[in-house]
Amino acid sequence: MAAIFAPTLFSSASAQPAPAASFAAGGTTFGRVETLQGKIIDLDLKKKVIFVKSPDNVTYKFVVASNVKQLKTGEFESLAGKTVEITFIPTRTANIAQKIELR
Repeated sequence: MAAIFAPTLFSSASAQPAPAASFAAGGTTFGRVETLQGKIIDLDLKKKVIFVKSPDNVTYKFVVASNVKQLKTGEFESLAGKTVEITFIPTRTANIAQKIELR
């Protein structure tokens, strides 16, 4: 029987040393908290989803965690095209964005 493995995302920035906690909404984590820097190419306020293109042209999808500062519609949409650094937890079902910082 062949095993199937989903890719774990790594960035050039160092990851947090502590393992991530499991999230009920996102499922079991793959491991440690990670950081990715890139440009926001698309977002959906209603679904709380952000798509970021990394410097090596890979597009990543992030679900914004409920503990991230809530933005109003205009604020959220104004992030499109901006360079951000996202701290996230990879899970089996989604990359959960825990912190989003403009760069």
